[in-house]
Amino acid sequence: MRIFVTGANGQLGHELVRCVAAAGHTAIASTHESLDITNEQAVHAAIAEAQPNVVIHAAAWTAVDACESDRNKAMLVNGAATAFIANAAHAVGAHVLYISTDYVFDGTKTSPYVEADIPNPTSVYGESKLAGERALSDTDAIVRIAWVSGYHGANMVKTILRLRNEPQLRFVNDQIGNPTFADDAAAMIVRLAIEKRPGVWHITNQGIASWYDFAREVLLAAGQDANKVQPIATSELQPPRPAQRPANSVLHNGALLAAGIQPLPDYRDALQRLVRRLLADEHAVDVVDDLSTGSLANLGDSRNSGGALKFHHLDVSALEFGELVGLRQPEVIFHLALLPPQSSETHDVLRSVPMLLSVLEAARTHGVGKVVVCIPAGLLYGEVAARYLPVKEGRRADAIGVPHVMAQTLVDLLGVYRETHGIEFTVLATTNVYGLRQRG
Repeated sequence: MRIFVTGANGQLGHELVRCVAAAGHTAIASTHESLDITNEQAVHAAIAEAQPNVVIHAAAWTAVDACESDRNKAMLVNGAATAFIANAAHAVGAHVLYISTDYVFDGTKTSPYVEADIPNPTSVYGESKLAGERALSDTDAIVRIAWVSGYHGANMVKTILRLRNEPQLRFVNDQIGNPTFADDAAAMIVRLAIEKRPGVWHITNQGIASWYDFAREVLLAAGQDANKVQPIATSELQPPRPAQRPANSVLHNGALLAAGIQPLPDYRDALQRLVRRLLADEHAVDVVDDLSTGSLANLGDSRNSGGALKFHHLDVSALEFGELVGLRQPEVIFHLALLPPQSSETHDVLRSVPMLLSVLEAARTHGVGKVVVCIPAGLLYGEVAARYLPVKEGRRADAIGVPHVMAQTLVDLLGVYRETHGIEFTVLATTNVYGLRQRG
């Protein structure tokens, strides 16, 4: 089966693509960069080319407060674009599964919302997602999820972990919902998609909590003191939030139960799993290598380092590198992927400039404060000086060839980013470096 996934770079989208592949099917991953879902012609062309059996439409503008100040954009991205996706899918005979939200309800009900309850959104975001629901046919599926956290993207778990060393945290105690985790939800969504089940479905992890309760559970999972969390009312939030939140976001998974399908497990199980993974990542070093001059075996002994290193097979110039930096939020980037001075091809040598530019742009975009760059000393100071004469740090090279001009350009580029974006840098000048994995 071929399954077209929109929003594939999102928190849920990453997990959907993974689950489709794990189920033995083909995922056609569509991202914001590869497809503008508000361009009707582009949507039809992309889906017609892909010829999917199912389309899972997870792409959305989920910035709840930002939607409040730009209704037209919200209705375009979440409403009209969903109609474009559905129409294009139907044109090739594909089933559609649309990801919706608890925000379609007003939150005034005193018991959990069931699938048959009448929506009544109180925010622009909720209105726009309801418009998306109404763009679908009776044979399509609507999956409402709520309070989602996961490994990818920004979410409340990551926020709480980032703040865990603060002396006091304040979270609202008058909004309740079902904390739901992207990996669990994605597995169920993909199952429904493969089985092409129509209708409205509520998919959440089990267990009800307020944001105050949830914050305490996150701290407990991280081995921290949960008593530092203090409850407050939504009205006490400063600054006040532009969009109204549903006081009750609890979604009853009645359709799953009626179909004989076991709902997702308790949210605390998934929370423990996610917190363990995120905390382990805090002590890991990410290694990025496109392996253009070697093989995975070159990484050899380091791969068994007890999880301290995480390897990513990609080019630093690729879009995925910037996404990785955004996900991992490092304090320093060590950039060692520079070509040696003996490279004879001018084209190969000059590749070092856009590679460093990609690294610097990722650092600027995601707030990385420092970049360390390794440049062969022969390029900085000249081969003879590097080998036989002491050199003074900070001395500029005499430009005697393309590699040396390239080295000067790299240092100048670092200087520009320091002056304009405040990114500090260190240049490591190396010469005659050898190691166990060195060739030659």
